[in-house]
Amino acid sequence: MKIIKFIPVVGLTLALAACGTTTSDKQVEQATESQVVNGSSGTSNNNESKSVLLKEEAAYVGQADPHSIEVHTETETLTLQIGKGIDMNWSSLEKNTPVTIEYFKNELGQYELVSIDVPESSSKKLVTQKEEAAYVGQIDVNSIEVHTESETIALQVGGIKDVDWGSIEKGTPILIEYYKNEVGQYVLTSVKVNR
Repeated sequence: MKIIKFIPVVGLTLALAACGTTTSDKQVEQATESQVVNGSSGTSNNNESKSVLLKEEAAYVGQADPHSIEVHTETETLTLQIGKGIDMNWSSLEKNTPVTIEYFKNELGQYELVSIDVPESSSKKLVTQKEEAAYVGQIDVNSIEVHTESETIALQVGGIKDVDWGSIEKGTPILIEYYKNEVGQYVLTSVKVNR
């Protein structure tokens, strides 16, 4: 009689123990995979997280905002956060300029640019001009018109993102720096509004 009462208790205990083990094994397996993906090992400090540094060829697309750029790789288009210590005049790079980039995926899942190399043949030495002008107005979302001392010119605003062109009155003196690209367009690289 005692054996009959004992068998259901043992059976129930074994069933519960088996269910708990399966979940635990999956959690351990996922944690191990997570450590391998993040590049950390069991012997490293838990606060220390190593990222995999990737290096590849790409085509420069342009600046997405003042803190990031966009590039086309062989397989995808990437938005890269500009890392500390990178000093580049982004407006001097033409769209589709071939570049070599080094980047990693940070803890927020963003790609962070570590270095960018523009081959010498792609980086033409641009001759920029700096002069005072009078603002005429915005032609469209990509260009403005100004009066210089000698002529009226249209300027592509390209990488200049932090200026509200609609708030500048006609005739306002501005200090501009620009260059002429290979198709004869003037491209604005910097502007200072003198109000």
